[in-house]
Amino acid sequence: MRMFCHGYQSWSESRWRVAGVDEDPSRTPGAIPAMIDAHSGLPAPAAPGELRSHLVTMFDDDPTVHAGQGLLRLVDGELLGATATFDSLEQWARRQPGRTGAPFQVGWCSWYQFFDHVTEDDIRRNLALADTWPFDVFQIDDGFQRAIGDWLDTNEKFPSTLERLAADIDGAGRRPGLWLAPFLVAPDSEVALRHPQWIARDERGEPLVGMVNQHWGGAVHVLDTTEPEVLEHLQQLVGTLVAAGFTYLKLDFTYAPGLAGRYTDSEVSPADRVHAGYAAIRRGAGDDTFLLGCGAPLGSAIGLVDGMRIGPDVAPWWEVPPGRRGPPGYEGTMPATANALRAVQARQFMHRRLWLNDPDCVMLRTTDTELSVDEVRRWALAVGDSGGMVMVSDDLANLGPDAYALLDDVLARGREADRRAASLTSLP
Repeated sequence: MRMFCHGYQSWSESRWRVAGVDEDPSRTPGAIPAMIDAHSGLPAPAAPGELRSHLVTMFDDDPTVHAGQGLLRLVDGELLGATATFDSLEQWARRQPGRTGAPFQVGWCSWYQFFDHVTEDDIRRNLALADTWPFDVFQIDDGFQRAIGDWLDTNEKFPSTLERLAADIDGAGRRPGLWLAPFLVAPDSEVALRHPQWIARDERGEPLVGMVNQHWGGAVHVLDTTEPEVLEHLQQLVGTLVAAGFTYLKLDFTYAPGLAGRYTDSEVSPADRVHAGYAAIRRGAGDDTFLLGCGAPLGSAIGLVDGMRIGPDVAPWWEVPPGRRGPPGYEGTMPATANALRAVQARQFMHRRLWLNDPDCVMLRTTDTELSVDEVRRWALAVGDSGGMVMVSDDLANLGPDAYALLDDVLARGREADRRAASLTSLP
């Protein structure tokens, strides 16, 4: 018997596993507890032979879809945690209180060309070249901020204020977009130094680590979203960013409040801690701001985000390179274009039913990449066929006529697939 094991958060793997043969990735020898927690909402590994799925599952000998509010577990042939059944994954998704009214999104993002080394000059050069491209959104990704947690202050690579950057993007006829990881704070950030009581704790009483990222300076900590002052902070922060002109916000690493730890209100579940953080952000953003979830426990964000990343990061390589192998059991969550493609195929049913799917960026360039020309095209067309958002992430100065032509193909396919998805949303 094969079971569809749906992943917990944006980057988590969704795939079919064979009961009695395959093990849950949490049981892989050497699996890291923090990775188990980040990709299941539980720090403990599964029991021997137990298979896990989140929100929905189905079996290959039965078309019925089984659904619940959180974790579904197959133990000794019995499915635990399911509370409802549906005729299809699409029917389940249509019954959820999603936000599906935003228009098809086309834009530019700085990340996959410039990564954290991005400068204001990179942004302005590409903004000047964007007139010949069909972009609605122009998004600054990770690399502009003074520190993780201090989102209102730019660093030395960005001499202009956020208000000036947003105004200039808007003046160029594009919707200003900005990346942030709202539930994380660096130890040396102003937020962490001024409000240490806002940080969740681990079992030893130390600040809870939400992520270790060398270009952020190492470990960063998790805001406690059961603390009312933290929710007020998130609401005010996002309200300030929207008032500054950024009405498209990419919210990353948002699994963080779901990690096991000590929180002010120990009775709040991991799912509700994430949901509370997103709800505070939506209150601050207002109804007209486009919120894009990423690294998000999917069930906690339904009805609060307009778009959702549905797979791991793409990358300028196809499979995970040997020198970048991920933690045991979770190789399928690592940045790689092939991993993203598998995720898009597994979660396509969510588009225009829960939100606008974000398959992640297309990279049109054929230089400064390990992707072959065929691989560039294969991924780009898959993004189009998904009907989801199309965000280009290249230095526009390096793109020529072939890139324009490929993007035209992607957008034609994407708009048609999006139209079909929208037309099916109202079906029972």
